[in-house]
Amino acid sequence: MSPQFQENATLTVCSIAHNINQMLQVISHCAELLSESSSSDILSDLQRANQEAARYTGQLMAFGQAQSSGEMPLIDLSELLRDLEPLLLRLVGGAGKLEMSLEQALVRADDNELRQMVLNLVINAAESYANSSGPVRIWVRGQNQEAELIVQDEGCGIAPELVNQIFRPFVSSKRKSGRGLGLSQVSSTVSRHRGALDVESQPGRGTTFRVRLPQECRYSKP
Repeated sequence: MSPQFQENATLTVCSIAHNINQMLQVISHCAELLSESSSSDILSDLQRANQEAARYTGQLMAFGQAQSSGEMPLIDLSELLRDLEPLLLRLVGGAGKLEMSLEQALVRADDNELRQMVLNLVINAAESYANSSGPVRIWVRGQNQEAELIVQDEGCGIAPELVNQIFRPFVSSKRKSGRGLGLSQVSSTVSRHRGALDVESQPGRGTTFRVRLPQECRYSKP
């Protein structure tokens, strides 16, 4: 077994464990709420978090197998965000904290990877507020040949010396909560989908991440 394979295997397992841990945090939060009151909304969110966690255990089971060479499915980023919205609301702390402006934007992509990319960006934004909470804004735009996803917060921001390093594994701008894997996964997903990833940040004023992916032709909904 080559050192490069061992390094890749370690990073893959750590990344999937990181993803599962994020969903366990949502499940734990919902369980605390259930102990106080019975709500069908909370139960639905528990089910969604469980489904997302199941996706990641599926990734572990598939690790080491050859990837399919078939064409990836056509995905509307706006529909994917709407499907994730209940879970995103839990992650950011409620309806008043999440703002979304969604346009149709079609991409050829791996559904699981796009979902985790969105979750990682939103969790990163939510955690930027440290012990408080604040607005997380999301835009999806389809412009010319690009689909654009923007995630913005008004949190602590990123120190200038870390801006060029945060997409490396195990590098985090958060001293306590960060594990340095979420943004590394985002960068890898964008690269695998032949996209581009940009970040703008000012310490104490917030951060904006922009993901641009190749867009397919638009279609008209019936």
